[in-house]
Amino acid sequence: MASGTASPFSVDLEPELQQALKRWAKTAEQTVEEAQLAAQSIDPLQSTLQTMQSSMEFLSQLNWTKTPPSADKADVYNKILENFTELNSSAIQRLTEEQKNLFEALLAESQKYMEPAKPATNVQTTAAHYINQNLNVFNDVKQSMTEQTKTLANIQAAYNSLYQQSLSMLFGPAK
Repeated sequence: MASGTASPFSVDLEPELQQALKRWAKTAEQTVEEAQLAAQSIDPLQSTLQTMQSSMEFLSQLNWTKTPPSADKADVYNKILENFTELNSSAIQRLTEEQKNLFEALLAESQKYMEPAKPATNVQTTAAHYINQNLNVFNDVKQSMTEQTKTLANIQAAYNSLYQQSLSMLFGPAK
């Protein structure tokens, strides 16, 4: 094809569709970066190893010449179980609320999605409208998932703290 000759397959894009496609490309690029970052930061083995190391340090500092915990600490065991039950209840309530919010957002977005596009002058305007609606739904879901991930991290930290607190309640403070 000679230089300067227009391709028979070229399409002129309406500004609205160009903007929607740019938004889509930027969202896709950010999503890939965020997914890579999340994959690198989520390491349950590392968290487990840290908890085990902390527990080993705690246990190694105990005065093991004292009498080990016994059945006379029934109130301590009861308090540990009570704390564990409260934490479980809170965690379930929080996650349930976040799931409810996600489903409500999805319902609202899907209702918007089902509404007809504003009267379009052409196919490109309609395509731009639906691309933007899909990106809005995606962003809402991503925001909800980010919040749920933060909540799960907080719950994990709370369980680790409860574990350490339970050890202290059973064995007393470390030296």
